[in-house]
Amino acid sequence: MTIKIGMEELQYINLFQDITKITPKDCVQIGETIVFVVDEDKVGAAIGKNGETVEKIKKVLKDKKVSIVGYTPDLERFVQNILRPVEVLGIEREGNTLRIYVKKGEYRRAIGNQGKRLGRIQTLLERHFEIPQVKLIAREV
Repeated sequence: MTIKIGMEELQYINLFQDITKITPKDCVQIGETIVFVVDEDKVGAAIGKNGETVEKIKKVLKDKKVSIVGYTPDLERFVQNILRPVEVLGIEREGNTLRIYVKKGEYRRAIGNQGKRLGRIQTLLERHFEIPQVKLIAREV
């Protein structure tokens, strides 16, 4: 798996490192959101007490939103980390497609406003697990 990072993302990574003292595994801009992927055990430190560290990053980036996702090589946990706080009921991988099951009442939240969250899921899963297609499926619990 090779992740390509452009010059703009490198600048975001340097800013992130300067503020948090944490080196992200990945950085990608999806719409107006900059997503930083850090080791799962470093998410709390990257966010900071009461979100103070993220707020510092947002101030410098002005018009950008910031999202921090915990990386783990466990596919199901990584999906849960991307979708947090939406609960993932399960996943099924079939070839190049990953089906993600969520509670029916959380389906809209999982997709996000205008499908932005779904786009984030697809981008991160393609970059980190080489899964190009994602389907969110609502399930009654």
